[in-house]
This record gives sequence, structure tokens and C-alpha cells, in this order.
Amino acid sequence: MRLFNQKILLLPGKFLENFPMLIVACLLIFMGLTGTWISFPLSGEVGLKELNSSDIYSQTKWLLLTLLGLYCVTTVANYSLIRVLVSLGILCLILYLAMHFSFFSGENISQYTQESKAFREIQHVFALNNTPNAGRSVETALAFDAFKFMDRISVTLGVLGWGAKLAIICSALLFLYAIMRSSKVVFSSTISVVVMLFFFVGSGIGDVSQAYLKINQGVRNFTQGASAEAMAQFNEAALLDPVLNYSNGFPLLTSYAYFTTYGPEDRNAYAYRISQEFVAGEFSSVFALNSYIQNSALKTVVSAEFNDLSLPQKVAIQRIEKRLVSNAYNRVGLLYLWHQEWAQAEQHFLMALRLTDSLVAKIALLTIYNTTKQYESCNILSDEILGKIHNHSMSADIWTTKGECLSASGYPSEARSAFQHSIQLDGDKNYRAVKGLSGT
Repeated sequence: MRLFNQKILLLPGKFLENFPMLIVACLLIFMGLTGTWISFPLSGEVGLKELNSSDIYSQTKWLLLTLLGLYCVTTVANYSLIRVLVSLGILCLILYLAMHFSFFSGENISQYTQESKAFREIQHVFALNNTPNAGRSVETALAFDAFKFMDRISVTLGVLGWGAKLAIICSALLFLYAIMRSSKVVFSSTISVVVMLFFFVGSGIGDVSQAYLKINQGVRNFTQGASAEAMAQFNEAALLDPVLNYSNGFPLLTSYAYFTTYGPEDRNAYAYRISQEFVAGEFSSVFALNSYIQNSALKTVVSAEFNDLSLPQKVAIQRIEKRLVSNAYNRVGLLYLWHQEWAQAEQHFLMALRLTDSLVAKIALLTIYNTTKQYESCNILSDEILGKIHNHSMSADIWTTKGECLSASGYPSEARSAFQHSIQLDGDKNYRAVKGLSGT
């Protein structure tokens, strides 16, 4: 048997003949490493090489190749226990990389959820203006809630690109194959469980789980009137899992705790007050509260022990405030857009852009500039948007609008190029670009 195994090692053709699926799995894992690692609805796809520096990416690639090669060698040599450990190393490496850029990345999670919602709202902008567009697939807006751990998993899977998912699936299959073909299945399984538990604790997943438990415990304490204990639980949860500060629910939960404990005039309570006015549709009250925050010296009631939030929590509350006020300006702007009151709509969308880099406001302004014949502003803004949006169907819409502005400005050749670019990006039912191209 040893001699046979050595011959297989010396003859690549024999190795391929005896282990074809193993070679395919290794190639798929490596393909996943070089493929799309992070995917956003509007910003587009990003590979692992763009996320890391070239040196780190090269080191990761060679480490993975080494582990895959070692897996093949231990398979041929029939070292089943070592193969199990190597497969665990491959799986843990892939999982760590995937979670580092999704599960543990508040910026990426926040960007994904915001772009998912913006995609739907941008479609609404086109619908209000009776503009046929090339984009038909509407992303489902995922809620990153403070209380549901499964929402965290759903957003994580949404953020991950096809390369990361392919690498995870194939590395998991290699691990299962190693376990099933092990000469000591029970012993190998026990070692695998121990290693995965160490990975669970060492990677930080255990802290995240504990943070969610503390949030729920804090909510129970809060409903029972133990406000101080509840707020302490929330602060501990934020320290265990800083990604919670990028969610929609957790900063509002913290703000509500300050609202009920220290009163509506506490600085940290204003996010909750704005959210209530926003939900009720009282947008004028939202604007008034925001103006009061910006222009007044607020007197914060200071508690001796529990009214001191950490800087990330304060930033999270302020980020939610700005996002809510920006969304309120967008809602009112859409109402003016529906009634074709262009000046008022433009004013509100510009106000939204002062608070956040709202793609919805920019798309709406692009429509307004095109309709009101502000072609120079239309061309400038379309170039700015195209630098940030890499979704094919949505980019096709922007190129079409740019073509219409160029055509009306007296640049037929540039307009024709823009329409052709739009059709190249998305030629399915792209009626507006086809119509524009036929008119140039």
C-alpha cells in the first residue's frame, strides 16, 4: 500500500485518476479565494485582494495553497487524523476571512443594509417620475435588528459574495470527507469539536452571542423598572460587540433608555424622539428637533453613574439621528417630486445630502436637473454617481439620463456613446436608452 501511494505521488496522472473530486474541490476553494468576497447592491463586488493589502493577500493565498497541498498529501499517504486537522485549518481560515469582512464588520453590514433600502427607494424615484428604467430586480431591505441574532446571520450571508460562499461550502465538504474517511471517526470528531469550540471563543463569536444575551437581559431589567442595571447591560453589550452600534435598533434602544430614565431633554434621548416623529409622519417636527440639536446648547442631565456613554455609542446615536432626518427630507422631497414641484423637491434633497451621502437624494436630483433643463448640473452629478454605483441595471439608468442631458446640451456624439454604454450594461427592456439612441 505504501509503495502504491508513493507511485501515485510520483505520477500526477494517477493522482488525478484516483482523486478527481478532491482536485475539483481544491480548485473551487482557490477559485473562491480569488473571486468576489464582498457584494453590495449598489457599490458592486469587491475581491479579497482589494479588501487586503497585496502582501497580506499573497500570504493568505500561499497559506491556503500549502494547506490544500498538505490535504492532498495526507489523503494519498492515508494519514486520516492529520488530514482532519488540515481540513479544520482550511475551514477555520476561510471562515475567519469571511466573518472578518462581514459578521464582524459593522461598516460593511451597515453599508449593505443601507444600499438594500436605497435600491428600493431609487426605484420609487423613477416610478414617481414615470421613467421606465433598466433595473428590474429589487433587493429586499434587511433589518439589522438589535434583538434578533438571525438578522445578523442574514445580513452576513447577504454581504458575502459568491467567492466567499463557494470557498466556505467546498472547505466544509472537504472537512466532512476527512471525518467520514477517518479510521477513528469518534476520536476525529471529538478533536474537531474541541478545535471548533476554541475557534468559536477565539474568533469572537462567543462575545457576540453573550452581547445579544445581555441585550435581552437588559430589556427584561428595563421592563421591570431596573433602569440602572439595564443601561449597564447595554453598555457591556456594546463593548462585547461593537458592531451593534451599526445596527438600526441598538442605538435607538439605548436612546429610549435615556429618554425614559433622564427625560426627553437628555441629549442621548433625541434619537428616540426623532424616530417617533418620523414613524408618525410628522416630518416638520423631525426638522424642528434637528434644528434644535444643531443650534441650541443642550443641557444634558448627568447621572452620577450611568449617564456616561462611550464614544462609539454616542457616535452611533448621532449617526441614527442624521440618517432619520436625511430620510425625512427624502420623504418630503419625494412628495414634492410627485406633485412636480421641482424647486421644493430640489431644496429638500439638497438638505438630505448635507446630512448623509444619500444616493436616493442624488438620483432624485439627477431626475430634477434633467427635467428642469439644468443640463450642466445633470452631467456633473451623473459622473459623480457613476463613480459610486456599480450595479449594472442601476448604472444603465444613470448612463441613459446622462445621455439625455448630453443630447439636450448639444453633444450628440457623447450622448450616443452614453446610450450605447447603457445598453451594453443592461440591454434587457432598456427602452429609454434605445429610444435615446435612435434620436441621436
